Amino acid sequence: MYHMSAEQREIAVPKYFIKQPKEPAYVNQNSAIPLIGIGLIGSFIYGLGLPLVLYGGYQYITAGSTNEDLKLNYEKDLEIFNSRPTDEQMDAWQNAVLDRIKTSALTKLDLIEGQVIGEPIMITGPSEGALLAIGKDNLLRFSKYDVVTVYLTNYHLAAYSCTFDMSTGLETKETTQEYRYKDIVSVTTKTDNSRLFKVVVDGQEKPLAEYQKFSLSVANGERIEVAIAFPQLEKFINNARYAPTGAENAVKTIRAMLREDKDSI
Repeated sequence: MYHMSAEQREIAVPKYFIKQPKEPAYVNQNSAIPLIGIGLIGSFIYGLGLPLVLYGGYQYITAGSTNEDLKLNYEKDLEIFNSRPTDEQMDAWQNAVLDRIKTSALTKLDLIEGQVIGEPIMITGPSEGALLAIGKDNLLRFSKYDVVTVYLTNYHLAAYSCTFDMSTGLETKETTQEYRYKDIVSVTTKTDNSRLFKVVVDGQEKPLAEYQKFSLSVANGERIEVAIAFPQLEKFINNARYAPTGAENAVKTIRAMLREDKDSI
């Protein structure tokens, strides 16, 4: 399944975020039997029970038809749920996209490998409005991600930002930014409650008033930000954990580069 076509993957990935269907509450078909019985008795003794027999028979047939529809719909939904991609398949697709972004970011930032210090830094977090699901390994996975890829050179920091959809693997909202180290004011992870951040859990939109984010600020007021964690999600999910976001490593590595640049002045 890892090597699906783009069309097949676009159909498969949304299934991962489907809530497991519950077996329906079937209509009690047997509740119509007493009506039929009473009608038969009334018809036999008084000759007046035929309408009750017909009504009871109608209720019995209708209940049976309703139950059959409920069963067929449940089996269909269960088949779709059971055909979801596995956790490993979702991770393989995500890693493939991130590897491609890492490589393409170098070109889009007009850099060559000889200019770059160390490995590229990647920060990944859920995008606004993303669907959320908890894997069998209790790992939170999302349908869309915001990604920032940072390359460090001797004289500046270059960042490529984008959003990618797990269904298509394609990047949107692409931006490139370059900053001299002396212009970077701060790099940190912090809590934000300035606006609602929305995710979709089991088909229901959850507006989150508080979330943690990676943030890099520069002197002209520009920022590079990625949401990485949501304390309020604990109200909706239990025993789940976040995939590594790269934020802590990014803060540590960039701060070290800023100190080194400052010491060289």
